[in-house]
Amino acid sequence: MPQEPTAVLKYVLSFAVLYFLLMAAVGTIALAIGARPSGWNILVLIVATTCIALWFIRQTRRTFRRAEYIKVVLGCIAVDIAMQIGFTAAAGHPIRPNGWVAPVSVFGGHAILIALAFSPLSWAVRAYASRVASS
Repeated sequence: MPQEPTAVLKYVLSFAVLYFLLMAAVGTIALAIGARPSGWNILVLIVATTCIALWFIRQTRRTFRRAEYIKVVLGCIAVDIAMQIGFTAAAGHPIRPNGWVAPVSVFGGHAILIALAFSPLSWAVRAYASRVASS
């Protein structure tokens, strides 16, 4: 049974909300205890994408089809880029087009993590999908 076009958008928007809330919570906690929040966004990204992937599996009893996978990955990458730029600007750091090497490498790494988290190659996705399928 094919999904309706807005179905993937539901998961991308859910990712955006979950990712924002987790980023805000972890960042606030890190700043409150005096820890530098650098790198914590990777953990938040992995948790948020995995939660959304597992929720999709639970609702549909399958993994993403190819077209859905591409749409959800591209949508979540766009959300990640927008949030990273937004958090950077909110922290008062300048966003300069000539300093593109670091952001491109960060977004590239994030894109790979997002793609892997939604992929059937992810051990969490594969294990949960087989458990849901057998129940």
